[in-house]
Amino acid sequence: MNGRCRTQGSMFVAVALGSTGTHQWYGNAPEAPKETMLAVETFYVTQPIDHKNPSLGTWQQRVQYNPTFYRNESLIFLMIGGESPAAEKWVANPNITYLIWAKKYGAAVFQLEHRFFGNSRPYNDMKTSSLKYCTVDQALEDLASFIRQMNQKYGYVNPKWVTFGGSYPGALNAWFRARYPDLTVGAVASSAPLTFLLDYYAYPMVMENVLRETDTNCRDKVGNSITVILSKALTEAGRKELSEKLKLKPAFNETTLVVRDLQNMMAYLFGAFQGIVQYTYDGKNSITMGGFNVRNMCTAITNAPTSDPVLQMRAIIDWIYTFYPSDNGTLANSYSGLIDILKNTTFDDENGNENAALRGWMWLCCNELGVLQTTDQGRNIFGNMLPLNYYVDMCTDIFGESVNIVSIRDNNLAFRSKYGDAKYYKAKNIVLPNGSFDPWYPLGTYISYPELHQKAFLISGAAHCADMYPAWEGEPEALAPARAEIEKELEYFITATMATVALTLLLLVLLALSTDAYIHLRHPNLPHFLMGRPPGGFLESGYHNAVGRSASVKLAFPEVQEFYITQVLDHLNSSDARTWQQRVQYNPQFYNNSNIAFVMIGGESMIAEKWLGNVNVSMMKMAKKFGAAAFHLEHRFFGQSRPFPTMTTEALAYCTTEQALADLAEFIRQMNIKYNFKNARWVTFGGSYPGSLSAWFRSKYPELSVGAVASSAPLNLKLDFYEYSMVVEQVLNETDPVCHDQVRDAIAHIQKIMLTTAGRQQLNQAFNLQPPFDDSNITPLSLQNFMSNLYGMFQGVVQYTYDGRDQFTMGDLNVRKLCDAVTKMPANKPLQQIRAVMDFLNTFYPHTGSCVGNVSTCTFANSYDEIIKVYGNVTYDESTDIAAWRGWMWLCCNEIGFLQTTDGGKNIFGEMVPLNFYVDMCTDLFGPTVKIDQIASRNDIAQEYYGGADHYKVSVSDAACAVVLSSFLLRRAPSSNVFHKVSVNGAVVTVAETVLVYVKATNVILPNGSLDPWHALGTYIEDKPTHKIPLLINGTAHCADMYPAYPNEPKALEAARQTIEDEVAYYIQQSDLFRNSQFH
Repeated sequence: MNGRCRTQGSMFVAVALGSTGTHQWYGNAPEAPKETMLAVETFYVTQPIDHKNPSLGTWQQRVQYNPTFYRNESLIFLMIGGESPAAEKWVANPNITYLIWAKKYGAAVFQLEHRFFGNSRPYNDMKTSSLKYCTVDQALEDLASFIRQMNQKYGYVNPKWVTFGGSYPGALNAWFRARYPDLTVGAVASSAPLTFLLDYYAYPMVMENVLRETDTNCRDKVGNSITVILSKALTEAGRKELSEKLKLKPAFNETTLVVRDLQNMMAYLFGAFQGIVQYTYDGKNSITMGGFNVRNMCTAITNAPTSDPVLQMRAIIDWIYTFYPSDNGTLANSYSGLIDILKNTTFDDENGNENAALRGWMWLCCNELGVLQTTDQGRNIFGNMLPLNYYVDMCTDIFGESVNIVSIRDNNLAFRSKYGDAKYYKAKNIVLPNGSFDPWYPLGTYISYPELHQKAFLISGAAHCADMYPAWEGEPEALAPARAEIEKELEYFITATMATVALTLLLLVLLALSTDAYIHLRHPNLPHFLMGRPPGGFLESGYHNAVGRSASVKLAFPEVQEFYITQVLDHLNSSDARTWQQRVQYNPQFYNNSNIAFVMIGGESMIAEKWLGNVNVSMMKMAKKFGAAAFHLEHRFFGQSRPFPTMTTEALAYCTTEQALADLAEFIRQMNIKYNFKNARWVTFGGSYPGSLSAWFRSKYPELSVGAVASSAPLNLKLDFYEYSMVVEQVLNETDPVCHDQVRDAIAHIQKIMLTTAGRQQLNQAFNLQPPFDDSNITPLSLQNFMSNLYGMFQGVVQYTYDGRDQFTMGDLNVRKLCDAVTKMPANKPLQQIRAVMDFLNTFYPHTGSCVGNVSTCTFANSYDEIIKVYGNVTYDESTDIAAWRGWMWLCCNEIGFLQTTDGGKNIFGEMVPLNFYVDMCTDLFGPTVKIDQIASRNDIAQEYYGGADHYKVSVSDAACAVVLSSFLLRRAPSSNVFHKVSVNGAVVTVAETVLVYVKATNVILPNGSLDPWHALGTYIEDKPTHKIPLLINGTAHCADMYPAYPNEPKALEAARQTIEDEVAYYIQQSDLFRNSQFH
């Protein structure tokens, strides 16, 4: 049908193998009149063979480019290539749907050929060892790299890329929109299969339905013919008859017959119907516009001048040959001949790369995608001779013994775990049309989210990718309104105010905890790192953003359930009856009725399913070992847990650590009832600020848990946290003393020249400051802001160095590489040295789409007013990250302090980030009542309440006097002005409600990383008898013990994780003294 495998004399092999391609089929369409074809430029871009290991070398990827319609408005359309050579007409024929839109909206047009197809060859062969780099991951990275390169090559400013793709490229398009929402403004993913089942038996089910819908008599005749053929294939005489009437080549009597030969014959017959149904009425060329459709095929069999079922089948084959002539009209019948063709590892240029493309498509299916089109669905008109093992053996025969059912199964499961299924797909600014006559449509999504401009719909009577082809007279009626609907969404993508849109996604892809990096585009006029918090939050930065926001990964972790519980607004005021809904995630996967429950405490960001869904996360590995139920509780005022619809200062008054701990206590009580936990053994987990909450919860509510893991938990609530910069400096010095000295000298130089007009002009130019320094409004605050942002770059690297939360920190985002960037610059060029740090960080965390892949165009945030404007917004932004930053600033200003200054005396970061810089910021953000008196007072109260790092303790009430009862802990009873009898080691003690009891906290482990600046606020006072265990992990960063282990991680992490696990085992196994206390 498309010229593939003609050496075997078959027109059916491509579809028999399940090729979904639109490009190759359209590629055989007659050329449009020469005078109407548009000029196309072909060039090549350099890509790494392996985006995860650039040292393997590079290759050249083919690009086709048509600038005919471009109006210099940075609007670009990209057609994504798939499992075939890129056909130039996709960017040259002005009648193709998306080219009509390109003309209307003034878009430049590109087509990018898929690696290992056409002339885009990472290697000069297609050996299995080469094809291991032909994966969806690599293809998506190629797309991202290509867009970045084009932005730089053509100087696109705030580019608006819209991607297009059909079939497998349609799936790539949807996944690309998910992984790189910052690089595009929208996508049209036509006939995109998003559920990649290994055994895709629904394909023939759709074909049968199409035949039935077209002509029931036709459907019955096809079924009868195949039934007879299969019957005859089981006898010598019958096979001889089939060989003659169907013109099989070779004939059955010319082969050493095995079952595989019968299966192969059925695969070719099945393929004949695939080629007709899949493309019926699509209008891709004069053939499908001129009669090559299901209706006429049915006419061929129903009007065949014979009652012989075998000859009726032959009538269909002859009808096909009227459109795709054969030299001798034979039907290929050699499995070994097919395998010989597909085992060829060369690129067959003289045959247009089609056989090589078939090999490439088979590799994608055998290695990742699956979608092997069997007849395993039970009774059907196509019989039962096309099972899964036919394709599995084909995979092994083509690619070698290492590609077997185990690898095929496991790789496909891993792929689906990562990229998810169609029913969970949720993205912003994407159209997903499918045709109801397309056998691939069951693998698509049909869930629309109007608020996100995700539009999914089924086009009645349309075929595979039919919406992509030029309109034609006689096409299915539903196509014209479908194209209009697509264009309506496209116009929105183009005219939307933001060139880069936040993506909420229910997908795989991105989806499990993986090493694939999601580039978080921060606000262009904000620093990447503020108050020690990067985008996404302390824990979620990188780990969270590697695969999108929390709502986007449900498909990757189907075992994680989500629900909401009712909480009171004010736990400290029983007369306030107001309530709100708090989000909970729950994974019962490992629960074995042990009454053991783990809860990950949420903090200053929305919660992410991967903390419960990824079994390699430290807590989940322990949950599996101990048979624990696992929960994740979102912090009030973050993510979707919103006591109020806004974050005004008045609302945030209820955002306190004490309220958060009370929420956690109420949650545990509710879960004990909901899941009927008896004598529940709860262990709390948390990292960073939630680590503090975990430690504090153990001290304030010991009766509700048996122990706590408090990772990287700052317990010393210092207002002026200058120790942070001291640790950063120490880490730089330990890493590279030369780097340390050059940073020191460079910042000293900057602080010197920033005090002059000429010097500020140098800074404007060196750092591309936005806005630039202007002598008409220069103030100390503007200089402090600049230095704070400069200091923040070093914070962002040191805090997470080597923590392994994502590909970045497992790769080059570490202090060693930062120092390399500094020391590579000339020693006498201080501005270049610090600019090198800026460029280094922007390769991982750019702030605008235009600076992705081109760090020289990045600007440096230099507006204090913009910070106040953005974080002063009291509404929840769509991603919730800006709102989360406001919430974090509130916690710091209202209670916990942690204001990271350079007030620690002589240090390499100078003296331009004082405490008042942050105090003013608190006032500017939250109003005139939030000034230094309130800030300092509330911080003192919090420090006293929780005891700080040196006096981490447990208390039973908030009264002024204290009673020490051995090493025992009492908890305040809910009612007031009463006395309670408490059993302590068998002795009954009467305790007044107004009594405060300070005792040592028990059963808590507090790991910190020695490279983490926050470790300076941790506790290091050990008390082995009560199992209060601090643990400083050498050479590790913030919360590193919480993430999955990874190769080449700091050596001390493995032992540290084991120590933590041993302590958790102790908590679970021992009868906790505090839990045995009984209130009477």
